[in-house]
Amino acid sequence: MPPKTPPRAVLRRLLAVCALACALGTFPAAPAAQWKWRGTDGQMHYGDQPPPGAQRLRLGDDGAARPAAAASAAAAAASARALRRRLQAAQRASAAAQTWQREAASLQRARLCAQARARLQQLDSGRRLIERDARGQRSFVGDAQRAELRAGAQAGVAAYCGG
Repeated sequence: MPPKTPPRAVLRRLLAVCALACALGTFPAAPAAQWKWRGTDGQMHYGDQPPPGAQRLRLGDDGAARPAAAASAAAAAASARALRRRLQAAQRASAAAQTWQREAASLQRARLCAQARARLQQLDSGRRLIERDARGQRSFVGDAQRAELRAGAQAGVAAYCGG
């Protein structure tokens, strides 16, 4: 046996359905296209269908009637001009972004070059070098390790400094 629905819930649902039906009933149907034309006798005629051979006119910004084709051609030309401007702006932005990326890469390269040269100068100074291992313990750099570090620093100078 299905569970009983409380009377209050039934009334709420009924009220919601009635409100929805009333709301939908108050909206008018979509309006049909309205046409206005001057007949051969000079009289104004109105209807939902255009007369045979009628040409659609659109009102321009100045209020003058223009054929729809001319209005759409003008709108297409304006749209093409706007599209060209956006394309040019995008090209300028792209060129600016590429310039910025080249400058950033150049600055990064200069920074890495300076670091590699400083490391090479430190290794060539002849002073005793101390490095820390993974546990944080200090140890002196031996001649073999110094040669390896120097080769790496020279490779960095060659890569980043161009020479």
